[in-house]
Amino acid sequence: MNFFNKIKNSKFSKDVILTLFSQIIIMCSALGINKILSEILGVEGYGQYSIIKKSSAVLSFMMLGGMGITLPRFLSSYLAENDIPHYLFTIKVAIKLVLVITFVLLIVYILGQKYLIDIMVSDTNISLYYIAFFYAFSVCISTFLFSYYRGSDLFVNFSLSQIIIQLLLIGCVFLVGNSVSTVFFSWAVCTTLFIIYSAFREKRKKIFQFVSNDFINHECRKSILMYSFPRLLGDILLFLFAAFPIIYIGNELGIKYSGYFAVGVMFITIVSPLFSFLGTVLLPYVSRAIVKKEFVIANKIINKLLLLYIILSIIIVVILSIFMNYWIALFFTQDFIPAGDITRILIYSILPESLYLLLRNPIDAVSHFPYNMVNLGICFILLLILFGFSTSLSDYAFSYFVVVSFRGCIAFIMWYINRRRLLKKISYV
Repeated sequence: MNFFNKIKNSKFSKDVILTLFSQIIIMCSALGINKILSEILGVEGYGQYSIIKKSSAVLSFMMLGGMGITLPRFLSSYLAENDIPHYLFTIKVAIKLVLVITFVLLIVYILGQKYLIDIMVSDTNISLYYIAFFYAFSVCISTFLFSYYRGSDLFVNFSLSQIIIQLLLIGCVFLVGNSVSTVFFSWAVCTTLFIIYSAFREKRKKIFQFVSNDFINHECRKSILMYSFPRLLGDILLFLFAAFPIIYIGNELGIKYSGYFAVGVMFITIVSPLFSFLGTVLLPYVSRAIVKKEFVIANKIINKLLLLYIILSIIIVVILSIFMNYWIALFFTQDFIPAGDITRILIYSILPESLYLLLRNPIDAVSHFPYNMVNLGICFILLLILFGFSTSLSDYAFSYFVVVSFRGCIAFIMWYINRRRLLKKISYV
């Protein structure tokens, strides 16, 4: 009972509640956006929208260079140690790395236009191709800002920024949601302007002052790069899981069928914030707990959350499965009802996906070794193999479910091994 009272009255619980509130708003906003766009664009237009959104997400996380995980991990640890020079220098290195990677990717993007345009936008529209890059950059810098807030223990700013951006996105859909190109261009402009405003606000707080100690520069830079680059590959693989199936099915069966598959994936994506929101809090929390030698408490919290996630995900799967056609008609349109059968297969992925979303951040917190990248690499190879043997939309859906389930199991095993290692280490101290 004392354990739960401590948790209830802690800053951790307040951060969780605040983050949950913002994720519920994001989920509702995503539902509204999908409803509006599915009605305006139709099945094929929605399929193209999904391809651009997923492929841009992959590109944005290439630009981010693994900083989505690295910043919360390092900044929270340095704050726990009150090591401000390392904290500030980490931000400096992260900004430079993102800008360099983005510049290199832009050159590749321009030179490889002939080969990449069909993958990125499933079209020959050159302006849409470059709008997709602009949108990817806006996603990159917004994720960077969110990661900075998480690592700096600024969860009020983190939640408010997410809410404001989501409201801007849905506002753009209402105002200029008549075509795929105007949607993504307006999203990119609004997001970028808001991030610029937020960056200037942080600059006024002198958070971007930098240190020049040579020892700090060398050691800190080396540590950041060694930690971030494996996570970069992991981030790319993570978003390829969402992008590859839709792009592949569009090429094999046609963009209409990729639209149907996107509906099933979207149901998983829509409920994901309910499960992923805790990860945004757990990564810096577990990192600080290790520094402060309070990992035993963090471990107890995660054990309780595992049970809660399993129960909640089963309830969601049952509710979605029983009333599937109703949910599709409600959140999309009647034209998407044919997607009901494969969506019933795909939504069973919610259970293993919830476990993966809970554990991936704590795994990165307890180890410098990129276990998540290894997990994603193995599972993506398995996805390629199973898709190669698939011939129908149902085959693709079942293959996706098998791979997501395998990924969740591996994440659980990796967490168990690392947790046991750390607890054993603590017992000897």
